[in-house]
Amino acid sequence: MTNTLKRLVCTVLTLATLISLAACAPKAPVEEPSAAPDLPLEHVYVMTDLPINPVGNTSFTVAGERLYYDVTSETETAVFSSSLEGNDAKVAWTKPEDVGMVLFTADDYGNFYVITVFAPAPDVAPTYTLSKFTIDGKELFSADITAEVSPNGPGLLAADDYGVYFFSQTGLAAYDAATGEKAFALIDHISMFAAGADGRLIYCTSVSTQDPLNPNYYSVKETMKTVDFAAKTGVNEIALSGAYGEMIRGSGDYAFYYRTSGDGILGVSAKTGADTEVVNFLNSDLDFASLGAFAAARDGTFIIARIDYETGAVVGFSRLTHNPDATLGGKTLITLGTQWLDGTVKSAVLAFNRTSPDTRISITDYSLYSTASNPFGGSERMNMDLLAGTAPDILSFVVGSGTQPESYITKGMLEDLNPYLDADASVDRADLFENVLEAGSRDGKLYRLMPVFTPASLVGKASTFPKTDYTLDELAEILAAHPDSHYMFYTTAQDWINMYARTLMSEFVDLATFTAHYDSPKFIAALEFSKKIPIEYDWANIDPATYVTDMQEGYKNGKILLTTTAVISPDAVLYNEQTFGEAITYIHYPDSGKYMLSSSCELAINSASKNKDAAWKFLSSTLQPAFALINPNTLTINRASFENGIALLPSDVTEAEIAQARSVVETATGGGGFDMTVQNIIIEECGAFYAGVKTAEETAKVIQSRVSLYINEKK
Repeated sequence: MTNTLKRLVCTVLTLATLISLAACAPKAPVEEPSAAPDLPLEHVYVMTDLPINPVGNTSFTVAGERLYYDVTSETETAVFSSSLEGNDAKVAWTKPEDVGMVLFTADDYGNFYVITVFAPAPDVAPTYTLSKFTIDGKELFSADITAEVSPNGPGLLAADDYGVYFFSQTGLAAYDAATGEKAFALIDHISMFAAGADGRLIYCTSVSTQDPLNPNYYSVKETMKTVDFAAKTGVNEIALSGAYGEMIRGSGDYAFYYRTSGDGILGVSAKTGADTEVVNFLNSDLDFASLGAFAAARDGTFIIARIDYETGAVVGFSRLTHNPDATLGGKTLITLGTQWLDGTVKSAVLAFNRTSPDTRISITDYSLYSTASNPFGGSERMNMDLLAGTAPDILSFVVGSGTQPESYITKGMLEDLNPYLDADASVDRADLFENVLEAGSRDGKLYRLMPVFTPASLVGKASTFPKTDYTLDELAEILAAHPDSHYMFYTTAQDWINMYARTLMSEFVDLATFTAHYDSPKFIAALEFSKKIPIEYDWANIDPATYVTDMQEGYKNGKILLTTTAVISPDAVLYNEQTFGEAITYIHYPDSGKYMLSSSCELAINSASKNKDAAWKFLSSTLQPAFALINPNTLTINRASFENGIALLPSDVTEAEIAQARSVVETATGGGGFDMTVQNIIIEECGAFYAGVKTAEETAKVIQSRVSLYINEKK
């Protein structure tokens, strides 16, 4: 027996002995799995409604630990002051009958400032006055500020220990808070400003720049600056991590607070200038769509206006108080990554977090990584996280954001959702629009779920377009028969080829194989057809005053042949018939043979997620009939939203009209798409084509080469 064989026999005997002994040994008690740790939930604030009825409210502020708000009744307008609990309200100032109140604010010493306007007659220029009052209504000064006010009136009044500030004719006007004398005027393009708790005055300047590649589009650059009072100019640009909206005075360690694009409130440190999250609306289970302007109290609480979602009117005030002891309550925490927190996603996550007994969602906002210099920073970061296996459990895709779901599918990064859907007893496939499921599928597997969708169609008079499908040659014949008509209202050749390329993007760009097909006869023919549409219009001679009426009349008198329309309700046909003044036809997009389907909310599950079942619970919640109730003005994948709309139709809507709308809703398909880089390549190369420098074949060849190079970089 060799040494190797001896060692093998000994090993086997030893293992047998150990197994035997283990069988004889007393069994250890089986441990029950421990409950999920009760982890903290950060930046949570509790909302308490205040006993205030802000009838006719237009604005409010917090100063000196008191809330100031205006109320307009049938007989008068007055500014009230109350405690932060909303009690002991009293009138601080009543508007004189002969003037109108424009703006007001207050300071920490119980004084408040108001801008009034006096307009004696329609043909007499109004005069504006800035006045300061004590809380008892005693006037401390009154200054004529008419010369500083722009034709649209002043905007956004603020005060601190040093001055009173408002939007002026040229930018920003500052008046001495003690005397009412003008201090200075700052000249800049100002869209927002705030007086900080640290004595700084900051403002946002917005500059629009025309896109040299596409003159119909403008980019907007926003910059936050600090006011240099001595130089009377803006200096020291401030870098903020969030997409800032309203900005107000801070409290405690924060010089300023600003509200992001709906997700919460961030604070800017008075010492470091860095901004950090203070209030997370989602973690606080707050309905961000119903929350308006806000103000900060010195104790770290906030007063926020509650608004009616439909009308935008203020319906009440609430106080937000920090809850440092908030926890997950033992729930599983999963993440959802997005580059644009669409209102549909917000409402769905909020409803899910409020009702789910075992799962909670937090949001990873990739838009924070996008900047003016790198608008695709968010998609790049998402791509990096996917490659590293650290991406969120759920992914929300936005058209035009730079993400490439088809590429992710090819790389195996997205989970097939069919097994989850088939096993879900709460969902019946028959209740869902199958064409929407198909739009998110590839090779028989469902990768992208579209809880809401928009079916789009061309629409024109049935007398001009009696059928639904047209070739480019047939459209050319119709254009030739209507030489004095627009194909679409002020649509240029470049606009048309851009639309054509977007609606048929899946035919020309295949991200499953990373190939492009812009040198195909089909795209070349489309380029040639686009020249039948005006290359440009004389925009200087188009009267803005009659622009809308020209469009409305053009649809009816046949001067405008087609327009695009979204068919999201059973009565869509009525609206379109009113537009054209007669019966209409929904027409497939040229060369496609189909209506197009798009979605502002595409959801997928990361194939590397360790919480796939929990992630599906959220996706499943968006397939239920109840989801339509929290998104009343959208078309959801569950048929209930469309079918319920039929019951609300006026009696004069015919079955044929309903069937016409239904045909678009039920047959619209995917295939369209938008990629900014591809779009810009087409725009750049078509310039020479429309100028007559290159042929359609030459243009298509260059586009093919550049797009092929671009998409191969995405492998």
